[in-house]
Amino acid sequence: MCGILALIDTPWESSAAAALATMHKRGPDDQDIARLSGAVLAHARLAVIDLTGGKQPMQTRDGRYTIIFNGEIYNFQFLRDQLTTRGHAFSTQSDTEVILRGYVEWREGVVERLDGMFAFAIWDDISRTMFAARDRVGIKPLFYSPHQGFVLASTLAPFFRLDGFPRRLDYEALRDFLAFQAVLAPASFMNHVRQLPPASWLTYHAPSRQLVIKRYWMITPA
Repeated sequence: MCGILALIDTPWESSAAAALATMHKRGPDDQDIARLSGAVLAHARLAVIDLTGGKQPMQTRDGRYTIIFNGEIYNFQFLRDQLTTRGHAFSTQSDTEVILRGYVEWREGVVERLDGMFAFAIWDDISRTMFAARDRVGIKPLFYSPHQGFVLASTLAPFFRLDGFPRRLDYEALRDFLAFQAVLAPASFMNHVRQLPPASWLTYHAPSRQLVIKRYWMITPA
């Protein structure tokens, strides 16, 4: 597993390293931070595929798109072949780059093509929009908050390293945990932090602060 973190137009950019450090156990092999125009993307990596070439955050050559990714895509070689026939040239052997270039090619439609467990976020530095998605059954966690900008992370721990971020308990989430031994998405233990539900994607448009969430898959009724 890996840890991902994004801060967009927040007062906590200087806290990115401290917040990322809370996820060291999720990604002990490498930690890196990309500081962009009004956005910070950070990644704690557990190297699984392309041990030397899959470094994150990963950018397209023109610098427009940057991805942070936690998970594994089982059909990435198949998707890579499709993208190659469409003119995409790859510089790594990683499944991360397949998601990134898949998004360039198919936009949000890339998630419906992914077979695997994943939580990822892609920042568009031109439109200043973030796209993030979670796998169909929610194997990989993804938490977010639109409080004072937009913050996204693999766990709740990074939010506690943001000085002044509200730490109020969500009592309904606590009730669900005591009843079901799980906090049901979209709730989390923190009142100002939500979980992206499984089989869902979101977009956050920084200039307008508009947040859109959409479900992309559901179990077909019998």
